[in-house]
Amino acid sequence: NLHIIKPREVLPDNVAPDHYDIELTPDFDRFTFQGTERVRLSVKSGADRVTFNAIELEIDEAYVMQGDVRLPSHIETDEKLERVSVVFESSVALSEGNASLFIKFTGVLNDKLCGFYRSSYLDGGVKKWMASTQFEAVDARKAFPCWDEPALKATFALRLVVPQHMQALSNMPVARCEMSEDASGLRVFEFETTPRMSPYIVAFAVGVFEYIETRTPEGVLVRVYTTPGKQHNGQFAMDVTVKTLAYYNEYFGTPY
Repeated sequence: NLHIIKPREVLPDNVAPDHYDIELTPDFDRFTFQGTERVRLSVKSGADRVTFNAIELEIDEAYVMQGDVRLPSHIETDEKLERVSVVFESSVALSEGNASLFIKFTGVLNDKLCGFYRSSYLDGGVKKWMASTQFEAVDARKAFPCWDEPALKATFALRLVVPQHMQALSNMPVARCEMSEDASGLRVFEFETTPRMSPYIVAFAVGVFEYIETRTPEGVLVRVYTTPGKQHNGQFAMDVTVKTLAYYNEYFGTPY
């Protein structure tokens, strides 16, 4: 039997992301989330469209600006390839240089253990909810539109707008935490910008958490977060993390 191997489908390489500014607001009553995003783009050659990955997201608005000009365009969706394109009108093209992509979107806090998903736990016999992420290898596109290929690295600046009684966690330390400026009673967590990395490495969680902490001999702070009353279950993970960091420091010759 002959097996036909299909070529790997990858995004066009003439437009690539440099930096993402992402804001997400989960709604634990409807199990949905609202998102806004600005992506700073590097345009390597002229383009009649900007194509990125998104699936299980409703794209409410998407447009591209180059300089101070908003380029006239429309949105096309390819669900089979899990792609969305901002297609410019026939008389318009994106020129080489820098540009910005702006997107408003809505997603679902699913129960599939991938993308941005919900989980439940019991606290004093009462069912409570939290949300967290699992993106490897190509499920970041279920949480926010992105160039969801490991080679297409960029920096990420994340803002999570969450209920007042909840916390938000992510890859980076919290840069700022404050109450929302409107009367919604929500709290805004703004995180420091990440190093350049693949989209699937981005991670975040929202919920009511408690933690235990320690420091490595080199002074690195290690925390393990759990749901309320479960801190003791994190002791083993914390002990292993401290030992693993020491091992990797020696193995790679680079301090964490």
